[in-house]
Amino acid sequence: MGNFTGRNISQVQLENRSILLNLIKSHKGICRKDLSEISGLTGAAVTNLIRDLINLGIVTERTKYQGSRSKNAISLQINYEKFFVIGISFRRGSIKYGIADLSGKVLIKHKVVFDLNESVDTVFKALSTAIDKCLEEYDSKGKIIGLGLASPGPINIKKGEISYLTNVKGWKDVQIKKYFEDKYEFPVILVEAANAAAIAEKWFGCAKESKNIISILVGKGVGAGIVLNNKLVYGDSGYAGEIGHVSIDYNGPQCSCGNRGCLELYCSTLTLLKKAQEIYGAENIKNFDVLFKVNINKNVELMELIRENGRYLGYAIVNVINAFNPELVVINSEISKYGDLWLNAIKFTVKNSVPPEVYENVTIKYSTLVSDPVFLGAIAMVCEYSFENPQLKYFDFIKGR
Repeated sequence: MGNFTGRNISQVQLENRSILLNLIKSHKGICRKDLSEISGLTGAAVTNLIRDLINLGIVTERTKYQGSRSKNAISLQINYEKFFVIGISFRRGSIKYGIADLSGKVLIKHKVVFDLNESVDTVFKALSTAIDKCLEEYDSKGKIIGLGLASPGPINIKKGEISYLTNVKGWKDVQIKKYFEDKYEFPVILVEAANAAAIAEKWFGCAKESKNIISILVGKGVGAGIVLNNKLVYGDSGYAGEIGHVSIDYNGPQCSCGNRGCLELYCSTLTLLKKAQEIYGAENIKNFDVLFKVNINKNVELMELIRENGRYLGYAIVNVINAFNPELVVINSEISKYGDLWLNAIKFTVKNSVPPEVYENVTIKYSTLVSDPVFLGAIAMVCEYSFENPQLKYFDFIKGR
């Protein structure tokens, strides 16, 4: 059935404002006449919309026009440096947070470490205090227009909750979005970690020119961010891409999610560490830093563990390729430090499990991002939201919470 929902004038204006902002962002030095021709909006409509954006300071005029128009044409550009977003990346045992401008350029970044047994309330209060200090510094420099929260899943987007975190006690049905919405006056965007990584790849990484990508995030859990036709796929409640809890052996060990034989029990960083400890002893391999120092060329068993880990991930990638037919699969994980050993095991499995014509048209590679992609994705999500939903009241945000 068709969509019979109408749109009022304010919604149409919001959509048109978004179109113009995105055009200015993607076309350096564009002028009003160019905007009218490309967008299909009348010259008068463009003039009125741009006037509002200039009055708010988000768009500014430049006398040196860089397009094909006459010398009298006035070019437009985004005032990225006058608007700021907050990015927060939750991980099991640590949190990264910081502030970036509207282009996604990170200005400050900090990290907080917490005990896995720490209560949710204690962690949130400590983080809020740290964020408040950042806001005090940047309130005088511009306008904070949004906050992005990225966390391992599963996440319920409808409820704004972290459904649960495996391997962490007490983190179940956590109303994280409401907590920060109640504290601050700007939009709060909640995103699952793998989805954040996918958006980071689109904004800053190797997927800028790709329309259909799968971003695989392998940590203590495993998740996939799915981008089809440049749009992130959430599913009904935000659970799309939770491949870490797809069963690959219904007779396998029980996962903390309640399912059996979940993928993350076979190819997560935690699984690799535990299996290495079984071979070398937990007292000898206390963490990943120690494991990475082991000379794999002199340890056949460790080499096979890494290959096995890659094969399991490869089988999962086969499934997502068959389901979504991406042009690019990007993998981000600490395990990538093993280079071709792990990646070749992944590719070999995929190559031998999908039709040749499918394999020839998909690229599987490691992420090129140097910084934490989940943190970058939390920032990019807010920036993207601001361009897609440019409500004037947020850009006209009056400081003084």
